[in-house]
Amino acid sequence: MVLWAMVPLLATAALASRVTIGSPTVLSVPAILDGGYWVNVSVGTPQQPLAMLFDVNVVFSTLMYPVLAQPPCTDECEDIATFGSFDPARSRSYEPITGGAERWDSEMYLYSEGSDILSFGSEDVEGLDFRLVPLADEFSAVNELGWNGDISRRLVRQGLTTSLSYSLWNTPGTNEAGVLFGGINTAKYHGPLHCFPMDLPTSGTSPRVTLPINGVELQLGNSTSESNITRSYDFPESPCPVRTADTMWSETYLPRDTLVGLYAELGLSYDSLAQRVELPCSRQTEDHTIIFKIGNTTISTPWSAFITEEPQVGPGSDSGTECSFNIHPADVRFSDDYIGELGPNIIQHMYLVVDEDTEMACVAPLNSNPGQDEILEIGPGPRVLDAVGEFPTTVTRYSPPTPLVTTVTSTQGVVKTAVPVMAAVGIAGVAFVL
Repeated sequence: MVLWAMVPLLATAALASRVTIGSPTVLSVPAILDGGYWVNVSVGTPQQPLAMLFDVNVVFSTLMYPVLAQPPCTDECEDIATFGSFDPARSRSYEPITGGAERWDSEMYLYSEGSDILSFGSEDVEGLDFRLVPLADEFSAVNELGWNGDISRRLVRQGLTTSLSYSLWNTPGTNEAGVLFGGINTAKYHGPLHCFPMDLPTSGTSPRVTLPINGVELQLGNSTSESNITRSYDFPESPCPVRTADTMWSETYLPRDTLVGLYAELGLSYDSLAQRVELPCSRQTEDHTIIFKIGNTTISTPWSAFITEEPQVGPGSDSGTECSFNIHPADVRFSDDYIGELGPNIIQHMYLVVDEDTEMACVAPLNSNPGQDEILEIGPGPRVLDAVGEFPTTVTRYSPPTPLVTTVTSTQGVVKTAVPVMAAVGIAGVAFVL
C-alpha cells in the first residue's frame, strides 16, 4: 500500500489541499516560511488540522501548542501560528510521555513529550510520539514531521506501507509537490533512479540520508562575455548529508577550495564576519546553471535557486531588499565529518527516494512535464524498482512485531500465542492534491 500526500510549494499564496481518495479534508494556511515540503495533516481526537514540515534527517516530530500564560506572540511566532497548532487539552486520545515533564532542547527551546493519532486524510497513524513546544516561546520551533523516527515503522505496522521508504518531488515553477510514502512515481523524473548507500546507522538510530558528491559545474549564461562556457570544480567523492527542511536558512555547503573558483567566476565573495555572500538583487535574472555531480549522475539547478531576497534590516537600511547567494564554505558549519551538505535549494530540484530497509538513497532529474502518474511500490523485494546501483545482495525488510494474545485452556492455564499480522497488498492510499 502506498500513502500519498501531495503538498503545495511554499512559493504559492497558501498551503491548501483536498483529499481525492478518502474522506475530504481541507486545510488553507498562508505561505509564510521557506525551505521544505509541508504536509497537511490532522492530530488528535477530535482532529485538529495543521501543516507539518517533512524532515528526512530528524529523529523526532514536533508540534506547536498554544499557551495562554505566555507573553504576547512575536512576529515570528505569529508567522509560525498560521500553520496551525495542537492543543493537547482538546484531544481525548492524547497521552503525555514521562509525565509531561518539560525539558530544554539543544536549540534552546522548552518542550514536553506526548503521543496521539496523526491523520493523513482518512488514514490514521496511531501512537505517534512528538515534542510539544510552546507557540509563544522565544526560541519557537515549527510543526515538523521527522521521518527518521518511529513514524516509518508505524506506517508499516498499520498496513499503510510495506517498506520503510518514501520519495519526494516538486516541479520548479509550478505549485506541484509531493511526499510519496512507500513508493515512487516514475512520471515525475527522468529515469533511471541512481541509488547510493547511505551512512551506516549508529547504535539505536536509522541511517543518515547522504548522497555522494564529487564536484560541481558552472555553466555561464548569456549575461556574460563567455556564455555557454562550462567550468568544472571537482573534488574527491564523499557523502554529503541531505537537508530537506529549513525554515530559516536554505544554504548548501561545499568545500571552500571548490568555492574559491566558483565565487571568482561569478564575481562573488564570502563575508566571513556576516557569514553570507551578498549580491545585487538584479543579478537574479542571470541565467547561469549550477550542475551537481552525484555519483554517476548530475542534477542541474538554475543559479537563481540559490539566491534569496529579504527586507533590509539594521542601521542604515532604506526599507528596500537585499539578496544573498546561499552556497557557503562547508568549514563554517562542519568539522571533518562531512565535506558539505545539500540544502533544500538543491534538493527541491531533484527526485529523491529513501529506502531505509536497503539503506539506499536514490536521485534522478525532475520531469517538468510529468503527465499521468505511474506509481510503483517499494518492497517487498530487495531493490528499488526502476533504479540502478549497488544494492545489498540480501535485504531483510522491516516487518511488524507479532502481537501476543492471552488464551486459557483447561489443562495448561494461561498461554501466550502469537497471532499472524496480515500485510496489506497492492497500491492504494490517500492523495492530497491542490
